[in-house]
Amino acid sequence: MSEYLIKEAKCNASLEDTLNQTCLFYVSRDGREDLCRLFLEHGCKANHVDSYGQTPIFYTAREGHRNIMQMLIEKGGDPDHVDNDGQTPIFYAVRSGNQDCIDYLLKECEPDLTRNDNKGQNIIH
Repeated sequence: MSEYLIKEAKCNASLEDTLNQTCLFYVSRDGREDLCRLFLEHGCKANHVDSYGQTPIFYTAREGHRNIMQMLIEKGGDPDHVDNDGQTPIFYAVRSGNQDCIDYLLKECEPDLTRNDNKGQNIIH
């Protein structure tokens, strides 16, 4: 259905909802790699920022979708983007215990492990 709406009906995949999120946020969170690829090919941006200051990478880090996280980063998503709370995607991966995402971020992205969020907390405490 999504493919039909995007390709045939020419629906705009990059429209935002009231949280400033595009379709890409929802399919990233839900682990739909096929739809992530489709939406990226049709105008959604990997680095689009929602009203929380987060990009789709935050949602993949929280939900443990490493393959989608990698795809988003390869398409220009910033793995060190800072949200409204002063946190980066690795904060979410650590808090959720998503080891695959943690390993990927540590090995491939070299996140700032010394960063403190707006409450003075870091990824360890």
